Amino acid sequence: MAFSSTILIIDDQPSVRKSLEGLLIGQGYNLEFACNGSEGLVKASKLVPDLIILDVMMPKMSGFEVCERIRNDPILAEVPILMLTALDDLSSKIQGLEAGADDFLSKPFNRIELLARIHTITRLNRYRRLLSERSKSDWIMEQANDGYLIIDDNDTIRFANSKARIYLGSNDKTEIIGQTFLELVTKQYNYEPQNGWVTWPPEHNSQHPLPRYLIRPESMVSKPFWLKVETLKLPAPSITTWVVCLRDVTEEMTLKRDIHSFHKLISHKLRTPLIGLSNGSELLMRHATELSIDEIEEFSQTIYNSSQRLLTQINDVLKYKQSVSPGQTFKRIPFDEFPELVKNVSRKLNVSNVLVDCPKEVTLFQATLSHQAMELLLEEILENSLKFHPFQKPKVTISLKPITNSFVRIIIGDDGITLSPEQIMQAWSPYYQGEKYFTGESSGMGLGLSTVASLIWEVGGTCQLYNQKEGSGVVLELTIPVVQKATTSSE
Repeated sequence: MAFSSTILIIDDQPSVRKSLEGLLIGQGYNLEFACNGSEGLVKASKLVPDLIILDVMMPKMSGFEVCERIRNDPILAEVPILMLTALDDLSSKIQGLEAGADDFLSKPFNRIELLARIHTITRLNRYRRLLSERSKSDWIMEQANDGYLIIDDNDTIRFANSKARIYLGSNDKTEIIGQTFLELVTKQYNYEPQNGWVTWPPEHNSQHPLPRYLIRPESMVSKPFWLKVETLKLPAPSITTWVVCLRDVTEEMTLKRDIHSFHKLISHKLRTPLIGLSNGSELLMRHATELSIDEIEEFSQTIYNSSQRLLTQINDVLKYKQSVSPGQTFKRIPFDEFPELVKNVSRKLNVSNVLVDCPKEVTLFQATLSHQAMELLLEEILENSLKFHPFQKPKVTISLKPITNSFVRIIIGDDGITLSPEQIMQAWSPYYQGEKYFTGESSGMGLGLSTVASLIWEVGGTCQLYNQKEGSGVVLELTIPVVQKATTSSE
């Protein structure tokens, strides 16, 4: 839509106002009129026009006084003023300039000259306003808490605010301009979920947009760092551009996973000792007079043992924050402990048919996950297999394969349900908005894999989910960074 300048004409003579209207009516301007200085000041404050054409000789309040008042108004001070005067002496023009006029035109005015001056003044004022708005926008962008970039359809960075430059490791305003966004971020971040980044720059109207994250894995000196990436396509006549927003969601992702982990910790660790306490104390309360000394002693011992176990579990709960940290300051779990961990988790969840293949070459490594994080990961996966098996009796196979000296792949398959393409795509969406009661399950599908994804991504690993090639069920592949045991013997 074309920009239309507003011109306010302040003149006490109807013939002059009519003449100016006839001259300007077909030129694309919005015209407003005032017949004296007081009315002109009121309308100027209301409209903040792009140009004021002001007569000098008016009753009650001269054009000079109107001009001075406009220049003393902080809102109107920058509005250009073109003065029309029948006074052709030098002192009147000097008085007008001192009052703040930008230009003069003598009556009777030349129509072509007047039109040319108006075009020039309004065009310059439009540029001035655009520059002013650009300056405001630049200031706001530089002060923003989120990172903002503008990229073109070749993924070339055209603009980056200060926060975006910090996230991308640059302090120089021009250093990253002209670089390719994805090439730049992959030097520092992993982008997940990977199927959410298949199309980049993103398509304009995706009906089911996947969330996009940039994740800097945990290191010896820093915790995991999450950026959520959101985009907005901008209309442009010649070249398509996108605004890319980088938002730090590290605290949000950590908090949600902690709440979910705490929920599981409470339900798994406290239920069993509480049952022992409750049942033992109830038997004593109801049948104490009927029990022998030995039986009372036996029930008392059961209650005591349950209370001690509950105390131990409560201590575990109090330090759960450290327990669910993926690397837990790099206290890694050796893979020779993996089969026993699977056995314990399977027993706790009552999943009886679990086969583990952990070859000897894998036991030479340690995962960059803590024992507690690996336990939580296995609980999520096996609980999924149990929950979504048609008969709640899944057959689960777990095999481990070394990929390189830096990665081990854990392949977990079951014989449960077959997933739709949409379910597979959404499975890695961390903390999908439809989830209920902090279960970590995606609404309508119940796939509790968001915690698995965040644990793996935060240590620099990858996740892949697909249906079994033969028969029903799914296969989950987790590629985890590892180190050889010998390199961490001092830990």
